[in-house]
Amino acid sequence: MCVPLGHLLQVTAHDHRGTVLAIKADEVRKLVGLTAPGPDDEVLQLPGQAGGEEAPLPFQYEREGATAVEYALPPGLPPNPHPMQVVHLKEGSYIWAPSKKNPEVFRWQSLQEAMQHRLFVSPVVEGKKTAQEALEGIKSETHQKAVQKYHRILGMADLHPTTVHDAVGQFGEPEHSFMATFGKFEKDKLTLAACTMGLVSEKPQLGVAMFERIPRLRKYGMLTARIAKPLEEIDKVMREVQEKTGIYGWTVVPYEGFFEIVLCADKDQLDVAKKDIQENFRGSKLKKYGGKLHYIGEDDREHAAETYIKNIMAIAGSKAEYYLKLVSHNVPKEVFTQLAQKNATKPGS
Repeated sequence: MCVPLGHLLQVTAHDHRGTVLAIKADEVRKLVGLTAPGPDDEVLQLPGQAGGEEAPLPFQYEREGATAVEYALPPGLPPNPHPMQVVHLKEGSYIWAPSKKNPEVFRWQSLQEAMQHRLFVSPVVEGKKTAQEALEGIKSETHQKAVQKYHRILGMADLHPTTVHDAVGQFGEPEHSFMATFGKFEKDKLTLAACTMGLVSEKPQLGVAMFERIPRLRKYGMLTARIAKPLEEIDKVMREVQEKTGIYGWTVVPYEGFFEIVLCADKDQLDVAKKDIQENFRGSKLKKYGGKLHYIGEDDREHAAETYIKNIMAIAGSKAEYYLKLVSHNVPKEVFTQLAQKNATKPGS
């Protein structure tokens, strides 16, 4: 059991003399036999993961891969979860998953979603006047049909996202968007999927993006902030942050009772953004991580489509036609002619 103790444990007895008994933490550790957990030990709580401030530990704790909280949990988790159910709270995201020590036993565990790689794309090319209108656009038939196609594309590319989210993209005009998170950064697969998704909308997207989580990278990164305030209020502050920092845009992920802001920029921009968000939204949950944003796109839609198609053909090879048929409304007929001729001249064809 990990029990954070302070340097001094005090027990106060309120009698007529005001007696105070002070017990040294070292003596308590000796009394209860407190030792650091081993690599295979199951722990009740990891430092700083229970929604409060991180308390000092009475021993060195640096176990690799120790990220799950299985017992010290915030309120709001459902009493009868189904296997691999994910729940998003302001305090963090949690998954009902098998225990590492005993795979037959399921427990709530902290899902370190902010540490995941991400993919960003939108199914529309015309934005809305307000962020709230873009949020309503998530319910539209256009958005839902696009998301269905996104899932098909992810499956074809053999990609298995940890989570997927409908979102609002604030890049110029607000528009309803889509975001997926991944435990592994498989660049070719993600590029293939992102480029195909960029052709799903009525007209080609100007750009699609992927965020690669790189823990030791300090120059660039991602900031996430979970804020329990109205979207209009959040949007106003974020536009002020944009004017101050020069950050081009951000993504807003809606959850029940709060929103999560996702920013990808350089360190200096993120530092200013983090300070402003903390000052305007006290009590919000902010996290900053190192990483690199990979942007694929062009200044006009025709050239963007050419870039997407080029990447799809280079990565998918003989299977490129299957991807391009899904988005044929944005693929010139001569591309299919070229593919047919190429396949016809293959040895043994």
